[in-house]
Amino acid sequence: MKKLMTLLCFAAYISTSQTLIAQNATSTLESIPSDYITRSPIYDYSERLLNNTDSIPDFETKPDKLKISGTIYQADGVTPAKNVVLYIYQPDEHGNYNMKTLNQKRYVKDRAWIKTDANGNYTFYTFVPGRRHRDTEFKHIL
Repeated sequence: MKKLMTLLCFAAYISTSQTLIAQNATSTLESIPSDYITRSPIYDYSERLLNNTDSIPDFETKPDKLKISGTIYQADGVTPAKNVVLYIYQPDEHGNYNMKTLNQKRYVKDRAWIKTDANGNYTFYTFVPGRRHRDTEFKHIL
């Protein structure tokens, strides 16, 4: 009888813990959009955090710093375009795209998002990217 009670208590414990794990997994999945893996990385930002100035990760540690500023206009070429989101990504100083993984999705480490201000202005700080070894492409920031 004692063995039966121990077995029943153990089964109840396992059942309860599995339910809690399933509830945690469900709440985590609800916070991740259903198209998260397949959608473009341009949408992987929180709009509340964007402003018109930002920097690429590790900008401060790179020797060849670069400041890029500009103004985006609407289709008429005169009216400043406000609240336009720019997604920037680039290779490192050796020409390699450093890939990271978050929530089973790969992304380029050296990236940033900025949103133009009311006058269409933006600024981002980055570093001069390298060119891939044996590659004829110019250095580039996308």
